[in-house]
Amino acid sequence: MKRLVFCPALVSLLILSGSVAYAADAGDVTLTVSGIEGVEAISSAVSGDGLVNQTLIGNYLEERDVISTSIMQDTFQDGRGILSVNQASGNINNQANVRVLAITDGEGLLQDYSLAVSTRSIKNTVIVYGGEREDRISNSFGGAVGIVGVNQSAGSLNQQVNVLVLGIGVALGPEVVALGDAALGETIADNSASGSSNRADIITDSFTGFHGIAQVNQSSGDLNILGNSVGFSFIRTNVP
Repeated sequence: MKRLVFCPALVSLLILSGSVAYAADAGDVTLTVSGIEGVEAISSAVSGDGLVNQTLIGNYLEERDVISTSIMQDTFQDGRGILSVNQASGNINNQANVRVLAITDGEGLLQDYSLAVSTRSIKNTVIVYGGEREDRISNSFGGAVGIVGVNQSAGSLNQQVNVLVLGIGVALGPEVVALGDAALGETIADNSASGSSNRADIITDSFTGFHGIAQVNQSSGDLNILGNSVGFSFIRTNVP
């Protein structure tokens, strides 16, 4: 039995952006503003939130002499923008690339971002008799510029996630405030894995000359939880 996933060019794009008003309470931060300039600054505040919940519970998988291969070859050379790829030649995998961009081109006085990732893997069973698994990225993303997220799983019952929350703004004056909060959690209990197979996770001749943020997860094994989570905001400030 043989399973093959080959990706010559696959792009998924997710952009959430906007300008929202933010009403701070005593639990967060209180800002004192005066005049129409201050009101306009608050109205162009930005907020970005990313929430991911992945769950695998009570699954049973048994396989014999399976050849499972996920390949990216000669892809996204000199690519530009937000590039997201999920490949799974294995079974019962959860994969996600989440990008949240909060952008304002006004006088953003307050920026807020939050990032929460929760993963559970409970009472899952995998039994493997022989076979071969391989994840491979070859000659890809050379000279690319932007945000890249890749998940590859030739194995089974894996959970993979790449999350990026980014706040970008322009502010005038010394009262600018940037807030950030992150919560990451995972639960692993009562899982069972037995047997063996030949396994390989390979990245070769890739990302040469790349500029930007790259998040990559590969798993040719089973019952793994892998994640890359990045959250940040920045503001250009001119202080009189």
